[in-house]
Amino acid sequence: MFINRFLRLLSLLLICQISFGQGSNRVGSGNALSLDGANDKVDLGANFNGLVLPVTIMAWVNIGTSTIIQPIFSSSSHPTNWHGLWMHCASDRIQAGFANGIGGFGPGGRRVKSASTSFTLANDWFHVAAVIIDGNNVRLYVNGVEQSGTFSGSATSMLNNPSGNADIGYHKRSSDTYFTGDIDEVRIWDIALTEQQIREQMCRQVDPNMTGLFAAYDFNEGSSAASLADATGLFNGTRTGGASTIASGAAVGNTSTFNYNVSPGNGAVDFTFGVDSIIATANGSMDGLQIYRIDTLPKFSNGITIPPGLNHYYGVFSAHPSDRFDLSYSVVAPFYAPPTAYDFANRSNNSVQNWAINGSGMNPSISLTNQGPHQEVIIHLDSLVQCTAPGQLAETFETCADSIVIIVPNSLDSLLWNDNDTSRRKVFYRGQSNPIYFLDAQDQN
Repeated sequence: MFINRFLRLLSLLLICQISFGQGSNRVGSGNALSLDGANDKVDLGANFNGLVLPVTIMAWVNIGTSTIIQPIFSSSSHPTNWHGLWMHCASDRIQAGFANGIGGFGPGGRRVKSASTSFTLANDWFHVAAVIIDGNNVRLYVNGVEQSGTFSGSATSMLNNPSGNADIGYHKRSSDTYFTGDIDEVRIWDIALTEQQIREQMCRQVDPNMTGLFAAYDFNEGSSAASLADATGLFNGTRTGGASTIASGAAVGNTSTFNYNVSPGNGAVDFTFGVDSIIATANGSMDGLQIYRIDTLPKFSNGITIPPGLNHYYGVFSAHPSDRFDLSYSVVAPFYAPPTAYDFANRSNNSVQNWAINGSGMNPSISLTNQGPHQEVIIHLDSLVQCTAPGQLAETFETCADSIVIIVPNSLDSLLWNDNDTSRRKVFYRGQSNPIYFLDAQDQN
């Protein structure tokens, strides 16, 4: 009997694991891949050997605290020599380069630029990009900010192995090297993007029809998908080694706006979209601010009630993890109309299922200070609490979360409010800019 119970329990656990696997998710940053550093990668086949310089590579990564080089993308592997081009990162640096296909894995066969990041890449999501133009012109970016660096190696030209595989999360070096951590939104361009273009692309979903886009992978498929789609429809990848699917924490929406090199006087970034408005303002000098808008409702809405008619939400992302911003969020007419009451809800990023109610009684706006470095925000429909109380309004109004109802007793035969209303029932809303107060009444004889 014990064995039968155990088998039934094991069967139930296996069913639960299958049932609760990560499904497809195309909301905001959607899904990402989590790679174990042992044998996980995305095999792209021998499809990138036609690449010639210049090339731009970009991705969102979360690599933890490891200072060991993590390969994000490599275009053309070879068992004994450097070939093709690549981008790597670690918790303390980012690097990118190309190879001439000779000289083994020594410095004579490659040309690499490496930059020590001005902040650690530990325990958070960051956007990294490399623009490889030639042996003396490689530009490296973290969160849209160019990083200064140094060159090593003496290769002056790039050579692809005609049969060499391209990979995400793997690079054949002197030994097999795999990525450890999470990765999302890998995009390869066969043109040199400008700094402005990198900032325009980093916080928005990819447009597969953009000029120069060679391949792009958002990993939004579910955990059971073996094939991982290229947004251009040309070079799908194959999940190998057991790479798992997780909810992505990257700062990605359908569209975005930004401001870089900001100071307290010029650091505002704003978005107004029909029913609401959001403004993020630099809390000091900072590298940059991005606001992105997700044009659908969140995949996970635990802890909140979404108002009817709302079809979007926002994210705010600072380019440096120690930078903070002040946030103002307003609901605008005609969406805001008493007696509807709203709250402000937020979470740190798309990977978090639970939203926190922050700012009770948003009627119709709220301001928060010292926020960041990354959060997503949405309107929560509050359950309107109406309190009925006699007596002085000033004494009873503070006891109600959102509103108070004053009902004048029938013993008063006439009454007048300051708006010339003579009704016996009056509702007052918290945050009402022009309160209507009781002015005069007369007792019945």
